[in-house]
Amino acid sequence: MSKVHQGVTTEVSGNCGYNPFPILPERTDLLRDTSSSIFVDAMDWTWTDLNGYRDAVAQQGVGIKFAPLVGQSAIRGTAVGFEDRPASPDGVKSMQRLTAEVMDQGAFGLSTGLTLPPSAYGDTQEIIASAETMAAYPGRF
Repeated sequence: MSKVHQGVTTEVSGNCGYNPFPILPERTDLLRDTSSSIFVDAMDWTWTDLNGYRDAVAQQGVGIKFAPLVGQSAIRGTAVGFEDRPASPDGVKSMQRLTAEVMDQGAFGLSTGLTLPPSAYGDTQEIIASAETMAAYPGRF
């Protein structure tokens, strides 16, 4: 049943740091496997960014508003990988760039899930770097 029949008019995605974008094509299966309890396999993962995901969702005939967040797990998984290791300075810069790209594509804010991998493998400085990137987007959370 469509969520709109239940009174839902807006879906916020990316809570707890998880969303299916951005992702490198070679890491798609890993992200899907890591987050299998969150995402269902209702459609093929053909996207790499928010714009592609938005298009894939629209093709499914979704009738509610969509408010995506930048998920720290997807950002870290794409920039650093899914291993339990610190991010290099270049990895942190990559996370900042990816955060900005997703925000530029229309994300509403940033979410983290610091007890869930791969976000759990990061440190406070990574979160601060992503939060600093968010400063360029006033009014978003």
